[in-house]
Amino acid sequence: MSSLTLREVASMIGAHFTSVGKMEQDRKKIELVEFVKYCQAMNADPHEGLEIIIQSIAEQKKISKNN
Repeated sequence: MSSLTLREVASMIGAHFTSVGKMEQDRKKIELVEFVKYCQAMNADPHEGLEIIIQSIAEQKKISKNN
């Protein structure tokens, strides 16, 4: 995990620090470009992040079908 502050991350991705905080708390939808920039700021691979999201959505669909 990165030791960057919200303000540092915000500066790196071109967003206000309150927006970054809301994204991290799942209180703001994140656009794809923001997601990629955020991943880069965190030294994370955006491809891996998208794969996790895709798997999560697929799992949620399976659960919904079974209910």
